[in-house]
Order: sequence, then structure tokens, then C-alpha cells
Amino acid sequence: MVLPDNLTLLKHNAAGMTEPEMAKLYGVSQQAVAWRLNGLGVYKKGRKAPVMSLLPWDISAHPDKKRLSNQNSFAGLRSFLRKKFGEELSARAELDLRAFVRHLAAGEVLALDEGRGFIYVPRSSEDGNLVIRWPEGHEKPDSRALEMLTWNPAN
Repeated sequence: MVLPDNLTLLKHNAAGMTEPEMAKLYGVSQQAVAWRLNGLGVYKKGRKAPVMSLLPWDISAHPDKKRLSNQNSFAGLRSFLRKKFGEELSARAELDLRAFVRHLAAGEVLALDEGRGFIYVPRSSEDGNLVIRWPEGHEKPDSRALEMLTWNPAN
């Protein structure tokens, strides 16, 4: 089957119909619906949105977004935060999390280096218990959000 015209698709979206519901109605994949809606400027927040909203880096429009998103160090950070949100992790995400925690235990935090991407750097006193190096010039979020980005080696 085929997706309907743009106006019909937008009406379904405005009525609260989900992408999977639209996909089932028209016999297409959820990705096809998402692709079409994205082309119309309609963006849905996925399961990564709460995790990504805590971070000081917006890599969504970065020219090297794919490489940055796929770095093991960044995957470990996402797994760390997903675990804090109470999500169930896949076996792969558990491996990423363990590698990330090993770096934290070794006295390192994650930082974004424009040339090299996400890298581990030695923890400094300014980092406190954060798992990331907060970039200069970025305002820190409220204490509740910052709590999600902290690590206590005793736990």
C-alpha cells in the first residue's frame, strides 16, 4: 500500500494518531511514516529524547553526527543515563555501560573534543561527581537534572 497525501497524513498526526497506527492503517513501515512526517517538518521525540535533553551538547545538526553518535564512549554515556531512567538495557547496552563505568572508576569523565569527538579525560576538581566534563559557556541545568549526570563510586 501507499501513504496518503500530505494533508491527510498531517490530519492524522494532528488528531493524535501515532506513527505505528498510521503505518498499520496504510500497510507501510513506521519508518516510512516517520520519514514522510519529517519531510513535512513534523518531528517526534523518540525514546532517546529524555536522555539527550540532559546533555550540554546538541549534536543533532553536527556535520559529523553519525560518527559522534556511534562512538562507544557516547553509547556508554547513553546507557548510563538510560539505566538511571530505569530503562531495561540490551546486552550490547550493558557492555557499553560496563566500559563507561570502568572509565569513571579509573578517574575519567567524558568530554566532547571538536576534532576527536567524545573522549575520556582525567577528572578534575571542577567536574565534581559529574560523569561528563561540562563545557565552558554552557549553563548547567537544575540540580535534579544534574543528579542524573552524577556517579557515586560507592554505588
